[in-house]
Amino acid sequence: MNQRLWVVTAGLALLASGAGAQEEARWVGIGGFASYNRPVMGMQSRFEQAGKFGGTFSYSPSARRTVEVEYHHSSFGSGKLEKRMFTWQVDGKSYDSPGAKSDIIFDSVLFNALIRKRAQNAFVQGKATPYLAFGTGFFHYVSHVSGLIYPGQSKAPLSQVIKLNPSRDRRTALAVSVGVGLEVFASKSFAFDLRGRYNFVLGELRPFEDWGVKKAASLNMIDVGAGLKLYFKAK
Repeated sequence: MNQRLWVVTAGLALLASGAGAQEEARWVGIGGFASYNRPVMGMQSRFEQAGKFGGTFSYSPSARRTVEVEYHHSSFGSGKLEKRMFTWQVDGKSYDSPGAKSDIIFDSVLFNALIRKRAQNAFVQGKATPYLAFGTGFFHYVSHVSGLIYPGQSKAPLSQVIKLNPSRDRRTALAVSVGVGLEVFASKSFAFDLRGRYNFVLGELRPFEDWGVKKAASLNMIDVGAGLKLYFKAK
């Protein structure tokens, strides 16, 4: 899998270096995004949807290609682990942890290549152009879990005061994203950007086997969002 990630990274570099071959107007842009962020696969058993917010800086050496630097922040609270129950081996009954807390925060920096279809519509008022988006970069995340009742107790009755030590998973992990989008140009320098992507993050979260939560060997998310972009002609 690491080889695939580096192949994608190398591909992005080639796209960026080859983008200036066409003799067209060059543009720089700034933008802001708000997205709906939903975990899939292993992450899906821990968290539900969350908001995702951030901004972009882009450079378009041609109408067909754009190189983009992106920052986003996303926070998942009230994780599903808070409501999960465990079976106590002493009496065979299931118990929850009323004071449990589970959350995770992401800060991401990605380097994206956008390849437009119908490039003749780019930077033209009233026109729209779909595009493919490929990105690679890093997701920094911090996950906290606390307040879970210690299930290894051996004497009845079960004490709700004895709890597991709080845990924290903290890491900066390599990530790859792929997706599609649509830019709608209200004017040649102002555009609405609609985008959907799949994000694959080479991170992991520890298991909580007594609660039926397996180790998350990767962190996968789908985001769908909308943004505004302001472009300026580059000299």
